[in-house]
Formats: sequence, C-alpha cells, structure tokens
Amino acid sequence: MCIRDRYPGSSRLTIETYVPCTTIALEEFANIKTSISSPKAISVAMAKTSFLAAQNLYLKELDYTLPKEFKGFYGVGIIKDETNGAVLSVFSEKIVSTTAVTIVGGETESERDILLSEFFTFLIGKYCSVVTQATLEEFLESKPGRFRVSEPETISHPTALDLILDCNFSNVFLSFDGRMFLNLSMEGFSVLAGSFDPLHDAHRDLARITAVKNGIPSHKVVFEICIHTPGKPTLDWDVVQTRVAQFREENKNVLLTDKPLFWQKNDFFTDCHFAVGTDTFRRVVDVKFYDHNYDKMLFAFGHFAARNNRLLVFPRVDPSTGVLERLADFPLPAVLSDRVGEVADYRRDISSTELRALKQKLS
Repeated sequence: MCIRDRYPGSSRLTIETYVPCTTIALEEFANIKTSISSPKAISVAMAKTSFLAAQNLYLKELDYTLPKEFKGFYGVGIIKDETNGAVLSVFSEKIVSTTAVTIVGGETESERDILLSEFFTFLIGKYCSVVTQATLEEFLESKPGRFRVSEPETISHPTALDLILDCNFSNVFLSFDGRMFLNLSMEGFSVLAGSFDPLHDAHRDLARITAVKNGIPSHKVVFEICIHTPGKPTLDWDVVQTRVAQFREENKNVLLTDKPLFWQKNDFFTDCHFAVGTDTFRRVVDVKFYDHNYDKMLFAFGHFAARNNRLLVFPRVDPSTGVLERLADFPLPAVLSDRVGEVADYRRDISSTELRALKQKLS
C-alpha cells in the first residue's frame, strides 16, 4: 500500500509490508527483551529504531543537508496481538505517541488486517502531516462500529540535555538551521570539541582551518560540547542553553554528547577531522585516560584509524611553563603515525580561562 498514492503530498513512497519475524530478530532490531516488555514498549522501541535508521540513512544520502520545506523524520512501530488488536507508536525528534486499537467486526483475519491497515495508514499520514482533510473522529465516523480506539498518548521529548541523560541518546545534533537530530552517525565532518565558555576567535580559527585544509563544506563543521567533564559536575540545562546560544547567533552546528574522553567518541564519527590544540592532544596520548592501560589506549587508536578519522594539531602555549608546545613534543604511537597532522605555523594565544578572568575583573 503506497501512502503517496493515497495521500498526495508525501515526499517519498512509503510501502506497507507485512514480514513475519522471529522473536530473536525483533529483539535484535529494537534492542528490547520482548518477554518482559509490553506491546506498547515494544512498538515504541521499534518506532525509535526505525526513526534513527531513517534519519541517518537519509541525511547521509543528502550529505547532511535538508530542504527548507522538510518537516522531519518519523519512525513507526506496530505490534499486533491475538485479540484483533494492535498498538501503533510514532517516534520523531519532538514526540513519541502511542495509539491502541481493537477491530470490532471483520469475518476473517484478512478482513481484520485490511481494517487495521486502513486505520494505521490514516494515522501515520496524520502524524506525518500528509493527511489534512479529516480528523481521527471523522475517520472513525466514516466506519461506524468497526474500531475501538484508545485515546492517543503523546509525550513531548524533554530538553536536549535530558535526551542524553534520561533517554539513552549518545549525542544530540543542533544544526545551524534550527533542526535537531538524535544519535547522529557523522561522516566527513570537521569537529572541534571544547567547553566554549566562552566561544572565541581561536575556536573559530581551528574549526575553519581544519575544514578548509580538508575540503569540508561549512555546513559540516561542528562544535562539540560534552555535558560531562572528568572531575566536574554535569552541566545543567541553563548552562548548556547559554553556550549553545553563542553558536545559534553565528549559525553554527553544535553537537551535545556524554562522551568526555576521546576514545569514547569513536562509535559515531567516521571519516572525520578533529581539530585539537596541543593541550588537548596531551590528554589524547596520556595513558591515564585509558584506565592506565597502554593496550587499551592502542586499541582505541586502532579503532579511530579503522574509522578513517584524523587529528589536526595546533600549537598552544602551556600555561604552567609559558612554553609553546608542538606535535613533536609528544610521543606518537605508530598506529597514529598517518592519522595526525599539524598546523605548525599557527599561533593565537587566547583562552577561555583568560577571557573569563578578564570578564570577572572588569565586572
């Protein structure tokens, strides 16, 4: 059944399929234990998995750009039970909504399946803003007595910070054009991580130079803020909003993560170029950040290399000694030998710490 054919205005063909699957396959797909989960929980897990798959596949296909009229991604999960009923969940970057329905009537299973198909096709179209000519009540009135429907349960997602802390998302991408993406798989980006308290010209330089040197377009430059920093409390939402606002004002991308250590970021970056100062590179090659396990550090570097990621190192002055540090001042494991470059002629002695101190002095 093709939603586009039935409801003109949808952006692509949406095909309804019925594919029997084993419990093991379902659990692997939705990452949920079906034996201890309700139909609602299973359908939500299916919708969430489908949403993330569609988002990452489509964004990669379009090189992470979307037309202005694009309204969003939606994932759908449907679970049938053995009593002529089913549960449908819809997941988007803004909401998760669940509706239960029981078919009243229908002489055969095939007839009941057709009724379920009509109901869910209509409901999916409504969620995706494809269908506008009828309300749910009007649809049900057009088929009197055939459906017994629960009140849709719709929950808006909390803040971007809560999505990471409470909803098990590893990253939230806030794009320059105001969109939000969840658990984004990022390919071919220029990445600069930092606290950005505040954002300053050296940050802008490192991100821009890294992108230019590697032919990365401006819409694929991202500034990463980690909500956890070793030895410090988790950032609260007011702080996150203040720091993100700096980038909003300049139409820049921000990535919120919960991965404070370099090696923890490997799972969602591929073919990316990381801009780092020597102050950060010092921690990258420090075995204490790998549980004092040298083999663990080498394994992390191998994973980094296998995903074709690279580091571009910028000289920085060590504030404790006043000495300008360069890449040659640090041990470079062989596994990183062709993964690390340097912008040796760059120098801009400015830091967020100094700017905060100056601001406090002036106030």
